[in-house]
Amino acid sequence: MSQPADNPVTIAIWFEAIIELFNFQKDTQKAFKNFVRKLKTDPTLKGLNVEPLNGTKDRDIRSIRITRGCRAIVAKETKSNTYTILHLDEGHDDAYAWLSRRRIVANEFTNTMRLDTLPDPEQLSQMLSMGQNNGEYTDPFASFSDDDLTGFGVPSEGVFVLRSAPSQQAARMMSYLLTDQARACIDLALEGYGKDDITSLIADERKQGAAYGFSQASSSQEFIDAAGDNQEERTMRSMLTSNGTQQQFVVLTDDEDLERLMNAPLAQWRVFLHPTQRAVVNGDYSGPARVTGGAGTGKTVVAMHRARRLAQNLIRQGSSQKVLLTTYTVNLADDIRDNMALLCTKQELERIDIVNLDKWLSTFMKTHTKYRLEYKTSGLWQNAKTAISDSAVLGLPVDFFIQEWEQVILANDITTKEEYLAVPRRGRGERLTKAQRESVWTVVDRYRQLMDERRQYDYAYAMHVAADMLDGAYSDEKYAFIVVDEGQDFSAPAYRLLRSMVDRHDNDIFITSDNHQQLYGKRVSLRQCGIPIAGRSFRLKVNYRTTSEIKAVAETVSCAAGANTVDTVLQAMKEAKNVTSSVSVERVEDHKQQADDLDYSLNGVFDDSPQQESFGDGISLTHGEWPEAIRCKSWKAQFHQVTQWIDEKLSQDSSAKPEGMCVIVRDNIHVDDWVSALRSETTYGALRLDKSIKDTADTPGIRVATMYRAKGLEFDYVVVPDIDQCPPPNLVRRFADDANALSQLYQQERNLLYVAMTRPRKELLVTAVV
Repeated sequence: MSQPADNPVTIAIWFEAIIELFNFQKDTQKAFKNFVRKLKTDPTLKGLNVEPLNGTKDRDIRSIRITRGCRAIVAKETKSNTYTILHLDEGHDDAYAWLSRRRIVANEFTNTMRLDTLPDPEQLSQMLSMGQNNGEYTDPFASFSDDDLTGFGVPSEGVFVLRSAPSQQAARMMSYLLTDQARACIDLALEGYGKDDITSLIADERKQGAAYGFSQASSSQEFIDAAGDNQEERTMRSMLTSNGTQQQFVVLTDDEDLERLMNAPLAQWRVFLHPTQRAVVNGDYSGPARVTGGAGTGKTVVAMHRARRLAQNLIRQGSSQKVLLTTYTVNLADDIRDNMALLCTKQELERIDIVNLDKWLSTFMKTHTKYRLEYKTSGLWQNAKTAISDSAVLGLPVDFFIQEWEQVILANDITTKEEYLAVPRRGRGERLTKAQRESVWTVVDRYRQLMDERRQYDYAYAMHVAADMLDGAYSDEKYAFIVVDEGQDFSAPAYRLLRSMVDRHDNDIFITSDNHQQLYGKRVSLRQCGIPIAGRSFRLKVNYRTTSEIKAVAETVSCAAGANTVDTVLQAMKEAKNVTSSVSVERVEDHKQQADDLDYSLNGVFDDSPQQESFGDGISLTHGEWPEAIRCKSWKAQFHQVTQWIDEKLSQDSSAKPEGMCVIVRDNIHVDDWVSALRSETTYGALRLDKSIKDTADTPGIRVATMYRAKGLEFDYVVVPDIDQCPPPNLVRRFADDANALSQLYQQERNLLYVAMTRPRKELLVTAVV
């Protein structure tokens, strides 16, 4: 019997159930798809193996068999005819055990529906006892009422326990038992945020999302209005499409929506935006805007959604123009393109060009000029230096001229010697007299002549030329909007080109960036490039990937100082944790029996004590183990320590797989070493990630990548070995006589380490050979 058209079925799925589904075999996934379609058309559940869950207080929750090895927990809201798929498990008893500590809550006041995990009674009892035995203590939430705390998502039975915490540290430990939303609110409260600040975050979650569904292409208001005068149905549909609910549940709009979800699901945070992210994505700006945030705050996700929203606007307006979504490297552009294919409809994708800027430039110049583009120009600069006789300037390295050309001359759009003599050279380090500047300009002038003679441009100068072309005869090739991801790596010439690629108007340029991840030493003034962002700059503060412990360590490393990378990094890791503990003699002796040439002086630097974040203005939604750090006396000993750590994680974490782990190293030489060793000396093997190889889940082996290649990727477990090679000794020797360049080199190396150290979702190991 089919469902009457005037009382349609609404099906929602909890995010975790989607993730659980993909742990089952393909035949089970296919059976699940058929089950959802049957439920949509015939919710009487006839022909299905349906069992009540004894002991549950909710009579409308059932266990339904999908296959012999898979059962689904489904909740039915009768008045609104809504079915919510909460969980997938292998058997009825396992499903009941899962449900026994969970509760689905529909709250009309907050306009949200959520699935709460109830605190374990024994853990609550122990924590409450800990507070009571402490004697006199101060309520860390004295400024919040009980209603405030329950409004944050704390279960009523947990409010008294939190108030009994003897310290902020204990309260933070207790918050680990709460839902993500509640824990985030409690963390904010412990960080000193007031009720109004936290309430404003919740207020965003109460708001109606403009769209709903996996594809986020269906109107929420139309979905609500389709319920007609059925108030219960309207209320439930309003909850299902609120910002808060859409962080935990996805409502299926049609078979196509289900098909897209089944074929290629994105991680929860990639598809459904946090309210603060959503506000930035949906904002209308009177000019260029920029969003900053640390690693793991979802900047790339925001850029993707922003590009999609702008494309939707163009489609609605009937415009034939396009959106450019660009980033710095080919690999990042490829990763974004793959994810956008999952996020966007075909029509939306047709309105978005996804390409790294250098590739766009190469295509443009090849189409419209006879010049070829070159990255390596050292030989040409060396040739140009023969045009002068000034010994002081002749002694300057080629790198000096390249940086002067890009960071001073092109960055300031200088075209004459007089302009160059007058321009400030802030941050360049090397002071030049007027006569020396004149000699430098002579070299630059000769360099440009050589480029013309050979019909070649370097990429920085080609950007300058292309910008002039777009401002002139080729203005019809401009974009409607531009979205830039990883903006911290773009140079001033790149931003001048981007400025010329789009006319000046509302929402013209949107940039995401993180200075801690700046890897190429570019100095840029957006205002001087014609991209003023005053009053339109925003910061993302909620971290969705990196644990609080890893975040604190990585940020402290990024801001550390010192020429000895190993000592600097490991001391910074100590400072981030602010705890020093010793290693037991028994543990040392046990390890020494396995590898005599290990140095254990750093073991035990990190213990399990949760602490407040020691750095930064952001907050992580997750907590975990503190990163480990180990010095080794040989590469062989280091390899042994790394593989032992990997083996431990694989044995301790039932969900851990080699494919979810990555060894991240400084350069390709070390990639070769680790790939070779892992393939020849372990059973799990290795997969080298480079420009030509994408990371697909069905390819076995530990992933191995350079720090540059790992940017934008994430893994459950990460090892960062050989940090004694950061920076490589040959680069230190190369810049030994240039204090400014050497300082920039060390900062870039710390930024590289920051990128590598923020790739794991769960745990991090750092090692060095000294």
